[in-house]
Amino acid sequence: MGIIEKQTIKGSFWSFVGAFIAFLNVTIIMPRLFSTEQVGLVNVLVAIATISAQFASLGFDAVTTRMFPYFRSEKNHHHGYPFIIFLVTSCGFLLWLFIMLMGGNDLLIAQNSDKSPLLVDNLNYVIPLVLFLMAFNSLDVLYRLLYNAVIGTFLKEVVVRLLNLVLLATYFFGVLSFDLFIFLYVAILGVPFVGLLYLLVTKEKIRFKPDFRFLTPRLKKEMFYVSFFGIVSGFSGIAIVNIDKYMVTSFLGLEQNGIYSIAFYFGTMVLLPARALKKIGASVISDAWRNNDLTLIETTYRKSALYQFLMGGVLFGGMAINLDNIAKILPPTYATGMTVIAIIGFSNLLEMVSGQGAVLLANSIYYKVQAFFQLLLMVLVVVTNILFIPLWGIEGAAIATLFSNAVVLLLRALFIYFKWQIQPLDLSIVGLALTTAVAIYIAKILPYPVSDYWIVDMIFRSTLFLLIMGIGNHKILLEWWKTYRK
Repeated sequence: MGIIEKQTIKGSFWSFVGAFIAFLNVTIIMPRLFSTEQVGLVNVLVAIATISAQFASLGFDAVTTRMFPYFRSEKNHHHGYPFIIFLVTSCGFLLWLFIMLMGGNDLLIAQNSDKSPLLVDNLNYVIPLVLFLMAFNSLDVLYRLLYNAVIGTFLKEVVVRLLNLVLLATYFFGVLSFDLFIFLYVAILGVPFVGLLYLLVTKEKIRFKPDFRFLTPRLKKEMFYVSFFGIVSGFSGIAIVNIDKYMVTSFLGLEQNGIYSIAFYFGTMVLLPARALKKIGASVISDAWRNNDLTLIETTYRKSALYQFLMGGVLFGGMAINLDNIAKILPPTYATGMTVIAIIGFSNLLEMVSGQGAVLLANSIYYKVQAFFQLLLMVLVVVTNILFIPLWGIEGAAIATLFSNAVVLLLRALFIYFKWQIQPLDLSIVGLALTTAVAIYIAKILPYPVSDYWIVDMIFRSTLFLLIMGIGNHKILLEWWKTYRK
């Protein structure tokens, strides 16, 4: 087994462990410890910082991914590339900070002072959050290209979430006030950056000494070019999954964002299986493009759509048939978010059935088109949120995500089809969709509850759903097992 396969398996394992801890923290513990306003604050601070960090990095993570192989040289300390990362990201952070001081912070205050005063009181935390997230992302990309993709995943997905779990337990026992909790929560998000920096300096022996002689005019031009498209694609991609939380806060306040954020998190669980498949698919598709193997690309495109739809369908169906039981897990104030879970879950299911379309396009000569689709999606999300949130509240934000996602997924699939005459849909997916719909319908129409205990109802309903899915899709499952064994 090669290093890429080993790293993928280890990284996927820690991602799933981290997802379980996050599920425990976000959906079970936090809604019971904090008010909806406090939950909304935690989520919107991270959302603002995540979007800002992507801008502050000036798209340089894309440059590292694409250009670092030209600098790679342990003997020459990678020709000073770590110093270039430090220089560019520092300039980007200072530029972002200048924009905030010159009016950006005042704009955030003006938009949220009436409905979300708690956010205004804690806006200063955005600055260290942006620094921590931006620095970690830059170093994590570099560490992956040094053939260690696991440690960053472990620090971010597991260590931080375990520390948050300890923090929540400490708050539960009354040791911390909420203000101190927020301070420590922000501090904990700096742990992955500090950990990676320490390992890079001590283990990888990187040096921050510049080597400007290695930077030829042609190389600098290419780096600038990739950086520009990195800003467009990276910023759009991050904004898409975070901007709605901020817009819900601005329109409706932190309390509604707290409900929306928890419901949104449930809906994104549908995407969990795609994490490992995306990493594997990216390697296969990248090599296939290099060899101009369109047959392998088409096969990977179709198989990824089928298997992602299968796993996504199980997760989406499991949530759809158990919305009443999920409402029992959460405090009563979150009951209004159940429709949001279904809408966001269905939006993500559409993304699962699109297969590796984004990866296929991003690794082709038309990678600029993928950047355009990302930008279009961001614009659509913003515009539809402005239109739909005042009409339908948090459900409007979810509908905006579904509508925008469906439009861009369709356009991207059509572009790929007209360029290469390949598409991800076949009779197997049609049959899978019908089976999933039938399984959801049968499990959903059962009288609620089937027992006095909601956990018994959930187990019974889910078992029936899985049984129908297993029988109806046994051929796909056997095919997947054979592929996995290979």
